[in-house]
Amino acid sequence: DNVRKEPSFEVYTAAPLQTLVRFGRWVDILHEPIPDKTLVFTQAIWRFARGMSHAATGRLGAAAAELKTLQQQLKATRKDQITGVNATRTLLHLSERLLAGELASKRGDTGKAVAAFKEAVGLEDRLHDTEPPDWPLPARHLLGAMLLTDNKPAEAEIVYQDDLTRPP
Repeated sequence: DNVRKEPSFEVYTAAPLQTLVRFGRWVDILHEPIPDKTLVFTQAIWRFARGMSHAATGRLGAAAAELKTLQQQLKATRKDQITGVNATRTLLHLSERLLAGELASKRGDTGKAVAAFKEAVGLEDRLHDTEPPDWPLPARHLLGAMLLTDNKPAEAEIVYQDDLTRPP
C-alpha cells in the first residue's frame, strides 16, 4: 500500500528481481509472478529480468518478446514519474539497453552489444547517486565482459578500472 501511495518507493519492490538477475538465478526469475499492473516500474523490471533469464538460457525468441514489451512499457511511462530519486524512464531505458545488449551478445552481434552496453553506461552515469543505488546492476560489468569476449582486454580493463571509481 505504501508503494501505491508513493510510487517512488517502487525502487524497493523491484530490488528482489534485480538481485535475482545479479546472481544469475534464471529459473527463480521465471517463477516470479507478474507484479500488479499499478506497479509500472516493478512490472517493467519483471520484464527485464525475464528477458535476461531467457537470453542467458538460450531462449532468444522469448528474450526478444520481453524486450519488445519492455520497450512498449518504456514508451508508455510518464516523463515526470520518479522511482527512488531518478526518472523512471531513465531507469527503464537503462534496463532496456542492458537487455538489448545481452540479446545482441547471445546472437553473436558483438558490435551491437557493445554499443547498447555503452549507452547503458552513459545512462547509469547520469543517475543521481543514492545509497542503496536506484540501479544496483553496474552496466560496466556487462560492457567489460563483452569487451573481453570480443578479445579487447585493454579496453575491458579501462572499463573495470573506471567502475572502481564509482560512485566517487
